[in-house]
Amino acid sequence: MKTEPKPVPGTPKKQPFHSSGTSASRRTIAVRAAAAVAVAGAVAGLVIWLSQPSYDEIADNCVAALKDRVEGDKGKPAACDGLKEDDYNALVLSHVLGDLGWTDDDGRFDENKMLEDTLSTP
Repeated sequence: MKTEPKPVPGTPKKQPFHSSGTSASRRTIAVRAAAAVAVAGAVAGLVIWLSQPSYDEIADNCVAALKDRVEGDKGKPAACDGLKEDDYNALVLSHVLGDLGWTDDDGRFDENKMLEDTLSTP
């Protein structure tokens, strides 16, 4: 009978060898695969989310589309589709007031300019 020699103090113990067919290694592979899929999904979701325009960018694009549309066109430009209805209405009103010349240098409604315009028109 062979006896194994006594280990030298301070040396690590040998770990048991698992063949590739054991259930422990299958679980490890499944966990690693699930983790890889989860990370890939998270990265893809982040890329998609970051590539979407912000609400401010949508509003800026809407203002540009309102300025560029043909006079008399009453339709909502496609660039304004992501805006809330109230915000779209405010941008349209601001655009109309600006076209009439009733806003000050900061783009705010100026009642005096409106009164001057209405009083000077015959």
